[in-house]
Amino acid sequence: MANNGYQFVNWTEDGTEVSTSASYTINNITADHTLVANFAINSYTICATANPTDGGTVTGAGTYDYGTCCTLTATANEGFVFYYWSADNVLVYWEESVEWVSYDATYPFLVYWNRNYVAHFAMSNDDGHAYVDLGLPSGTLWAICNVGATSPEDYGDYYAWGEIQPKDYYNWSPYQYCNGSPNTLIKYCNRSSYGYNGFTDNLTTLQPEDDAATTNWGAGWRMPTREEWIELYNNTTVTWTTQNGVKGRLFTANNGNTLFLPAAGHRWDDELHYAGIHGYYWSSSLRTEIPTCARSFGFYSDEYSIGWYYRSYGLSVRPVRSAPQN
Repeated sequence: MANNGYQFVNWTEDGTEVSTSASYTINNITADHTLVANFAINSYTICATANPTDGGTVTGAGTYDYGTCCTLTATANEGFVFYYWSADNVLVYWEESVEWVSYDATYPFLVYWNRNYVAHFAMSNDDGHAYVDLGLPSGTLWAICNVGATSPEDYGDYYAWGEIQPKDYYNWSPYQYCNGSPNTLIKYCNRSSYGYNGFTDNLTTLQPEDDAATTNWGAGWRMPTREEWIELYNNTTVTWTTQNGVKGRLFTANNGNTLFLPAAGHRWDDELHYAGIHGYYWSSSLRTEIPTCARSFGFYSDEYSIGWYYRSYGLSVRPVRSAPQN
């Protein structure tokens, strides 16, 4: 019987092949026989492609013997950065988790079976922030990580709605755009009953100077609108998963590109709540019915909502940018 990685070839006696069947019977034995079972090591094919095809090049694919080392290398073209490796054109599932095979552009591994690998590239601006095109109807491009994060799984920083710096304490007392309580708003207020001394300005979308994505990442970046969150969810396949030890939601587009949002929880007072259980992300849209709140995208393992949150809470920010104009 062949061990893993090998296949039976034949039986030989004195160098002469006597059978190619793994089960060989000798009838009417009248003399001694010395038989040799011959095995050959298996060879496997490693394929590697780039997604998108103009994002970069990959090397190292080929035919490898069982147990030998293959090293794949992804090289990004101008205007792109390497994002991650996936296997068999989809993400690899273990124990109901989704693991991206590697974030390293150079990926060595031992070969044990045929495998198709994909090097995923993200588009990159001169500002160094990378994003993916999910083929959405609006053309909206989504950043691959949160503001304040260095990888897709990092939680990043937390922001009160309309504030542009993280802080140690989140509630109405230190909130920038009120006088200490939810019914004393001094900006982004369309109902006098919520404004300080009846204040209203009828601003219902964050201005660039109050957008944490714009101010931290630069012109072109911004928070998604409520409608863009809805578009993202309605035009992708969404799963709850664990990626490199971090729980969150994975959005997979028809073009094969993916976006991961970690369940980073939220901040209130001086504590972080529900990290690893819930994800809470700001939109740039005010909740006009109750302007003490802003629209948000929230999720946990089996549910999501385009809802709202009090503006004084600390939530995550995932930037977007509009598709370039031709």
